[in-house]
Amino acid sequence: MKKTLITGILISLLTVLVVFAANLNVSPDEVVIQGQQGVTLSSSFTISNTDATNPVTLSASSFSFDATEFVDGDGDSAIISFTSPGTIAAGGTAQVNVTAVISDDLDKGSYSANVLVQNGAFSDTFALELIVNPDICEDGIVGDLRFTDWELKENPETDEKDEYYPGDRIVVQDINVENIGDDEITDVVVEAILYDLSEGDELESVKSDTLNLDDGDDKDVEDLELEVPLDADEENDFAVFVKVYEDGEEDNNCGLNSMSIDVKKRSRDMKIDLTSINPTTAKCGDLVSFNVNVKNTGSKDDSSVYVKIQDPALKITGQTAVFNLDSDDDLTRTVSIKLPEDLQSGLYSIEAVVMYAGTTPRSDFGNLTVTCESDNKAPVANAGITQTVDANNVVTLNGASSSDADGDQLTYLWTQTSGLAVQITSPTSSVTTFTPTSPDTYSFKLDVSDGKLTSSAITSVIVRSSSVTTGTTTYQPSGILDVLFKKDSLQKGAWAMAMLVLLLIALYLGKLIFFPVKKKPQVVIPKPEFPE
Repeated sequence: MKKTLITGILISLLTVLVVFAANLNVSPDEVVIQGQQGVTLSSSFTISNTDATNPVTLSASSFSFDATEFVDGDGDSAIISFTSPGTIAAGGTAQVNVTAVISDDLDKGSYSANVLVQNGAFSDTFALELIVNPDICEDGIVGDLRFTDWELKENPETDEKDEYYPGDRIVVQDINVENIGDDEITDVVVEAILYDLSEGDELESVKSDTLNLDDGDDKDVEDLELEVPLDADEENDFAVFVKVYEDGEEDNNCGLNSMSIDVKKRSRDMKIDLTSINPTTAKCGDLVSFNVNVKNTGSKDDSSVYVKIQDPALKITGQTAVFNLDSDDDLTRTVSIKLPEDLQSGLYSIEAVVMYAGTTPRSDFGNLTVTCESDNKAPVANAGITQTVDANNVVTLNGASSSDADGDQLTYLWTQTSGLAVQITSPTSSVTTFTPTSPDTYSFKLDVSDGKLTSSAITSVIVRSSSVTTGTTTYQPSGILDVLFKKDSLQKGAWAMAMLVLLLIALYLGKLIFFPVKKKPQVVIPKPEFPE
């Protein structure tokens, strides 16, 4: 009976305590303060007294937490303090400010602790998180640009938004930014940044297109994608920062937000770097060395590792022997390959692939320039057709129709092979001229070269006597007379004699035509008669 009575009293007391505890409520249940080193930052939250009849009095000392949670490994800290809410009437609320004075040397990262708010039986707890950001905004968070919404897309590799493996893509989605000021802000940029808080290094960043925001306006921004480096250390702390700022005026307008992420190792994973190709420019048949570095970024050792070098376009493949690689260790290997003799000159993308026990493909790429000489074809020389001209005229020799199947640049050389010597004006041009002064047959050879092979062609020029002038009479020689009368051997006397002979012949022919010879009358001679 006595034991039953004591048990009943204890249950009653616990019920009272639970009822009283429920009469105090902190909202929100997680308070976040974020900023850079060496600054003082504040945030606020609300405490509600849900008891309908009893007031509660709270002071700054009513807030208790483990202050060592806001100290880094070097002893640098952030000093956390709360304002006094005073007496909160039954059913009333009070706003409380929490301030963090961040040391200049406090390590970047996230610090958090549970805070107990209590006065007697009245109590509640909430989470307080301090995020010490790197100097992503030049002068900290300033101006009128804010994020109204953004989140990380669920990672299909882990089914979580904040858990990633090396090599995974981080997608920042549903981004919306606003201008809370009274003036338009132009050239607004949103940037996503993957940051290693432990090392203080920015690992990767990507920016949006610029946009303009009217006063009070908000806009959606396209998704931004980052990639976790293959050598990310799972022991480090990482965060994704989203930054909205006015390009060129970041010291006036810059807003910032962040989310911590965890990077975990796969049990089997590798990272490969094609560190060098020697030589970077090679010829057909050359021996080329491909140097690679392989690191085991998985949590397990691997005894089945080897490297392949390949490029289908280059028609090459080669690989190393199989080797062991313990977790976090790396090795350098070289693959030497002789290039085929029948390659086309050009720039080739070489892929180095690491083969291992894992299923996630890992590779790296490098460029190799190949300069191979293909089978050269001789050019085709064309010196033009045979020409017939009069002496003392300019003659054009045209080899411009010469060609080269390989498209090589051609050189030309004209030389005379027969005929009276003449002066060629431009013997190394595709088109040139000469002026013959005497009748003759002139021959010329055209040599055409592509720098490796030369071909030749022959053309001829037949030169006739030019017009002969005597006094005011000009004789144009042609046909047989051109052979009989040449300008350089014709004398005036011979010419006059020829003209006289022609005149006599003409007179004789005229006489025959106009004065034909008359027939003489026939005389009949009587036939003699003889006596019988």
